[in-house]
Amino acid sequence: MNRILELKGKFNQGPPPKGGGDALPKGSQVSSSDIARLARSLDMVRDYWRAQRRGFKPLVSVYYKDVVAKSNRMEAILSESGVPASEMVVGAKFSDETHPRHIITYCFEIAVMDCGLQLLSSVQSVLENAFDSIITDETMAVLNVNRERLGRELTEKERRQNTERERVLASHTLSKSKFNKIIRDVFYIDRFGVEERTTPIAGSQLITLYDVGLTQKEILRKLGLQDEPISSVGE
Repeated sequence: MNRILELKGKFNQGPPPKGGGDALPKGSQVSSSDIARLARSLDMVRDYWRAQRRGFKPLVSVYYKDVVAKSNRMEAILSESGVPASEMVVGAKFSDETHPRHIITYCFEIAVMDCGLQLLSSVQSVLENAFDSIITDETMAVLNVNRERLGRELTEKERRQNTERERVLASHTLSKSKFNKIIRDVFYIDRFGVEERTTPIAGSQLITLYDVGLTQKEILRKLGLQDEPISSVGE
């Protein structure tokens, strides 16, 4: 029988950071195809957990494009009943690559993924209908009337465009603030996924139990590991 060593303790990431504002990095852009790609990965995660039926809240790993500051981590695509996404983090690590990036794991109900997919669909539709399928850092600054970022006043044409874009946003029940945050999320996130072990288990193993709202015994029972001997390290 294999022995399992459990590391116990709380994941502490400090107080939730302030949001990254309403701007994209200079010279950057987000396209409708970027949103569609991200939505496909989230849809696959949702389908995975629907098929698993494990009996606990699903774990969703967000694979960022780089090592990101707290202010640039996911804010709007996935959030649960008004609780900031930062408070749903249960794990974080760097990818095992030459150029490491953040992989941050969150714990959400499937219903939250449903809402996230709907939000992505709405933002994609707004982008296609009001921004010619691409929003740049300058276009976002125009939308938000960010004169400091632009270094100038808006033109009459830009004011008319803003009026039409705000109408399209309202037709999708999206506030400008929510739209901005989702665009920023899409810019910084590479994909959604599920962290899985693909190599066979042999001998004693070191594992991490995520906080999914269940006790240790309940988690092990749902995973069929209730008869495995476990030693705990740390509190």
